[in-house]
Amino acid sequence: MEEKKKRLARETIEEKKTIRIDEARDILETAPEKKSRGIMLIQFFLPWGIALLEIFLLWLFLPWDKFRTLGFWMTIYFFPPLGKESVIPAALGLSKVPNMPGWLVEIDPPLIALAIASIDIIVGLFLVWNFDFAKKIPFLGKFIIKLESKGGALLSKNRYIETLSFIGVTLFVIVPFQGSGAVGASIIGRMIGMNPYKVWAAIIVGAVSGCLLIAYAFEYFKAIFQANWIVGMVILIIIGGIAAAYLIRRRQCAKSDMDMKECMLGETDEAEE
Repeated sequence: MEEKKKRLARETIEEKKTIRIDEARDILETAPEKKSRGIMLIQFFLPWGIALLEIFLLWLFLPWDKFRTLGFWMTIYFFPPLGKESVIPAALGLSKVPNMPGWLVEIDPPLIALAIASIDIIVGLFLVWNFDFAKKIPFLGKFIIKLESKGGALLSKNRYIETLSFIGVTLFVIVPFQGSGAVGASIIGRMIGMNPYKVWAAIIVGAVSGCLLIAYAFEYFKAIFQANWIVGMVILIIIGGIAAAYLIRRRQCAKSDMDMKECMLGETDEAEE
């Protein structure tokens, strides 16, 4: 009798372990048709909970003026067409500009970079779990549908994304142009059939590395400009000219039927022959 009780106790423990494992797997499920209502609610609210936890920790550990300034720039990042390539330099540079609001205090490069990257990371997790539902959310849904409608053309003109898979999506997040953040990467990842969590990992790597690169590149340029403003202006003009030429060329290529890479490199059918 005692042996039977021990055996039943072991079986009960094993069953509980199996249930816990199954529940953990259910929480990670991304296919809508395989989710229970409870899992859907967890996956919808958990990213918001992570965001609130981040805000609480920033409030807890940062001085009030830095927390307020950082919150302002993080809020600004939500409004297109502003992206990391404009918000991060603005956060690092405008605090030094005369006649700016006094509450815009100086922010450290890694702090603003990681804060902006965290938005893409949390949004990416939300889309991993709630992509189809997100299309019904006002404003965000229209933005997703608009990007999704352009996704096929974007993918066909940027074949490296599909060819390189993880690296391609990571580069897509790093490159600073509109639509290249978590939302655009999630759409591209779905279109090329990548595992949703692999897409999220690419978003994490791309967001962190891209934001840090922009922050420190701006700080380096600012140091050059402060040391010698003439050299700084020359560099600024050169960078501006290259960026303008790139954007003009990219717009021309977007209107053509050529592969984006071939078009940007100036390759033609005649050259290939």
